This record gives sequence, C-alpha cells and structure tokens, in this order.
Amino acid sequence: MDKLIKWTILGTIAGVILAFNMYHADYKLLAAQVGTIVLISMLLIQYSSSEARRAESRSSRLASYIRFAQYSLRSLARTILKNPAIWFLAVCVLSFILSPHKLVSGYELYKIASWIIFGMIAGYCVGREVKINDVVNVWLTCAGIIAIYGILQYFGIDFMQFRLQHHRIVANFGNPTLLAGFLAMTLPVAVARIYKPQTRIGVNLPQCGFGVCIVILLLTCLVLTRSRAGIAVALAGIFILFIGTGKIKFRSAMLIVAGILGVVFILTLLPLTKDVIFDTITRKTLRFDIWSNTFQLIRADPLMGTGIGTFSLYFPNFVTEDILKAHFVGVEFVNHAHSEYLEIFSEMGILGLAAFLVVIGTVIARRPVQPPRLPLWATSEVGQNMRAGLFAAFIVVLLNNIVGVDLRYTSTGMFFWMMTGMLTAGKSEAISYQPSAINRRRPVLNAAIMIAALIVIYFTVKPYMEIQKVRGQDFFSKDISRIDNKIENMESAGEEKDADYFFNLGVLYAKKEDFKKATECFFAAVEKNPLHAGAYNNLGNINVVMGNIESAEGFFQKAVEAEPASAEYLINLASARFKLNKMEQGMAALEKALVIDPDNSRALLLRRQMTQ
Repeated sequence: MDKLIKWTILGTIAGVILAFNMYHADYKLLAAQVGTIVLISMLLIQYSSSEARRAESRSSRLASYIRFAQYSLRSLARTILKNPAIWFLAVCVLSFILSPHKLVSGYELYKIASWIIFGMIAGYCVGREVKINDVVNVWLTCAGIIAIYGILQYFGIDFMQFRLQHHRIVANFGNPTLLAGFLAMTLPVAVARIYKPQTRIGVNLPQCGFGVCIVILLLTCLVLTRSRAGIAVALAGIFILFIGTGKIKFRSAMLIVAGILGVVFILTLLPLTKDVIFDTITRKTLRFDIWSNTFQLIRADPLMGTGIGTFSLYFPNFVTEDILKAHFVGVEFVNHAHSEYLEIFSEMGILGLAAFLVVIGTVIARRPVQPPRLPLWATSEVGQNMRAGLFAAFIVVLLNNIVGVDLRYTSTGMFFWMMTGMLTAGKSEAISYQPSAINRRRPVLNAAIMIAALIVIYFTVKPYMEIQKVRGQDFFSKDISRIDNKIENMESAGEEKDADYFFNLGVLYAKKEDFKKATECFFAAVEKNPLHAGAYNNLGNINVVMGNIESAEGFFQKAVEAEPASAEYLINLASARFKLNKMEQGMAALEKALVIDPDNSRALLLRRQMTQ
C-alpha cells in the first residue's frame, strides 16, 4: 500500500504537468481529481484497517467500532483546528452554500477541494512513503519535457497545432500566462537542485548536468512566453532561494545571475527571438483599469462576496466601456480580475481573503530555521536546500498572483497547495496512521471504499467524455440535391399548410443555407401558431449565423416562454447572452437547462466556456 501511495502521488504530479489544458476539456484538472480520489481511497483503507486491528486487539468488536470513531473524530478535529488550509476550504464551502449560482460555485469548489486535499496528503506523506528527491525529480523531468515542446513550438514544430497567441508559446498549457506561472514557480526548485553552497563556485557541474540543462530550458521557455510578471518573479524566487539556504556566496549568486543574463542576451541576438524580448518590455497592460472595476464589484458585498467562482458572471455589470472595447470581442471577455487576491476578495469577501492570508502567514511563520524543527526530509543539507527551493517557489506563486490568477488553474493551484502541505508538515499534527497490511477481516469495508472511489471517478470523468460529443456536429447538409427533392415533394404533396408544415419546410431551407426562405417559412409558422417554440428557436439560430445576436436573444427568449421545459432552447438562450456579455443572466438560463438535462454535452461545454 505504501508503494501505491507513493506512485499515485508521483503519477498525479506527472499527469498534471504533461496532460493537455485544451479548449474543450482541462485534462490537467481531470488528472488531479482522479489522483486525489484514488489517494484518499488508499489512505482510508490503510488507516481504517490499521486502527480497526489495533482496537479489536484491545476490546470487543462493538467497542472497537466506537473507539475507532472516537479516535477518527478527535484526529479530524485536531487537523481542522491546526491546519489553516482546511479553514480556507471551510470558507470556500460556506461561500458555495451562500452563492445564488450553485452550478458555477460547485464546480469551482470541486477544483479547489481536490487541490487542497491532494496537497495536504502529499505534504504529510513526504518523508514517510515518498522522498522529496522523488517528487522534485518527477516535477523537473516533466517540466523539462514541456519546456522543450514549448521551444519547438516557437520555431514551428507544433505537434498539437495549438494557436499561438501573438507568437507567445503555450506548450501543452493552452495559455502563455499559465505556462509562464508554472515555469516561474519551477525555476527556484530547479536551481535548488544544482545549488551547492559548499563548493567553490556554488554549482557542482559534473554532478548537476541534468539540473543545469533543466534550468536553461525552463528559463528559455519562460522568456518566450513573453510574460513580464513571470520573468520578474522567477528572478525574485531565485534570490529568495539564496536567502533561504542561509549560505549565500557572492560568487554563487553572480554565476547564476550571469547565466540568466547570458540566456536573455543570446535570445536578443537571435533574429527569431529578439523582437519578443523588446515587445515584452514595451507591451501595455489594462490590469489597472480591470482592478479599478473589480473594486466596484467588491463594494457591492465586501463581507461575503458574490460566491466562489462567480466573478465572470457579475463583473460585466461593473465593467467600463474602455475595458469592454479592449477585451470583449465575440466570446472573449474579462473572466478574471487579473489578481488572485482581488478575485478572492470579490467572490468570498473579507472572510475569504483573511482565510487565505492566514494560510500564507502560517507557512511563513512555520518555516523552520533550526535543523531540529525541520521535517524528516529536510534534516540534511540537501534537504534544507530543497526546502528553501520550495519556499522560494511558494513565494513566487504569491508574487505572480498579484497580477495574475494562476491559482485558479491546476498547473499552479495543485502545486501551490502541495508546497503548502510540505512546508507545514513539520509542525502540523495531521491524522496519523500506521502502515500495515490490509486487515483481512475487513474486506467489506475495503471493497465499499474502492467501489465508492470508482463511482466518484466515473462521475468525474463523465463530463469530459460528454464535452467531446459536441465536436463534429454540423447542421447544414452537403447534399443539396437531396434537400431540393424533399422541398419539391413537400410543396407538391398538397399537405395542409399549417404551422408544422411551414416549420419543416423552413428546416429544409435552413439546411441548404437559404436563410431568406427559411426565415419566411418560420415566420409563417409563427403566424399560424404564435406559441410555436421550434420556429422561434430556429429564427434565433438563423440570426446567430447572420451575426445578429441581440435579435437572436429575443427569439430564443420567446422559444423558452413557449416551452420552458426545453433544455435546448435554454442552452441557446444562455449562449446568446454569453456572446452579449450578459454573464449572470446567461448562467441563470444554463443552470435551468442542466437541471432538466444534467448530461447535455452542449450545456457542459458552455459552462466551461462561461466559467473559464
């Protein structure tokens, strides 16, 4: 069981880094959620079997269950009271309960709960089942792989055919800012692996060739993301690392700084990269305007906020025309505050921000200085360097999220909470468990836990599978002659020309993209039957195709009024409002659609678009 726990943690770390963060589905989040569920299941089996065996050896079977329950509750209470991450999670749960948009808030809560639980478990397992070197090696190896892919992508070798945003590399992260945040967080850990204060120059090159290559790859890829904040906080993190080791050598610092400047200098000389460097420095930002509008949203409810994960729904109500013109093009809109602290403040109020700041303060306060206070994996000098590297990476995330929201995404969020668990494990009194073989007298309990885990995994994976069904759907027909034959047969059949006749005829004209004739038919259907929901819906669809979104919204609204129990019409209405930047009203319609049809592929995809 101990080896399974170890490989689950390492496999989840690798999966989160290497998985794709794509438009249709965030597979990084899927890897994190499945890994967390499996890890919880194995720990429950191990812990319950161990405690049941110890209790049964001291008393009767009934008393053993009572003793086991009492011990578990006491351990859980100690963990909740002493672990600030659990406090923050509790505030997130409260925000979900108070949120008027349970669909959006529940999705955000599920993400954050997965990251926090995995991070706390991983932190407590390091030094027991997992060694810190194993975690760092897997982390850096996978980071090196995606850095190589990002660099190749810049030079035109793109296996996944991701669209480069203004020639900024995205690797497999789908977004240059997310990639930059991850690379900036990883760089101090990579430098900590090669930093040897006891040597003359601070780096033992023969023994650290792998680490040196990783540092160069990460830095090169980070520069090509053109993220000014990412580059700045990465450099700050490296200097924090020097301070954290307590053994700063001027020669060591100068060597690493010279190496960083050397990489940047070379990139400024290369024809394909020099423009990137200069543009990165001179590029303008609208973050200050967005922050100003966010403060207006915060004033609406400063105590509890709008509800976890609901920023994108309410922010359009406070946005100015300048921001709207600069950001809102089609379905692109301001979906985040571009500052994690302001976004937490706006969504969960002063209570949520205070809980998050307590987590930060606890990590900084518990950061040990004397070796006796170090956790098991940091008692050696190498371990102390790694701890300093993790602490520097932790600070890098906090600095970068002053101007970003990387913590909202798995690539940074899960690692942040994992580092939080590792850096607080030395002082925290977590639920303890004794490694032992699974108790053969408890097969029913073990089987029940595993079955429950499989059920949860199924419902975790299912939305991702449903979203993929949206691809490849095309309403329009390529066989125009066949459509013409059907139209001719209908017109010559002598059928009663009621509302359904005109509706079916309009569908045929729409399939051949004759929108003028189709519109005439659908209006004729409405004249015959003013409550014909299908005709209103198709008039809305035609207006969407023609780019008349405001008119489309009106027709979809009439379709919903005529047939309020139709998930299809509600989804179309939500989609039109989404394109008009009416996020709150659009989500209200989408929530009703998902109540009617929880597994609807279009609804699940639209939810992701509106929340991410």
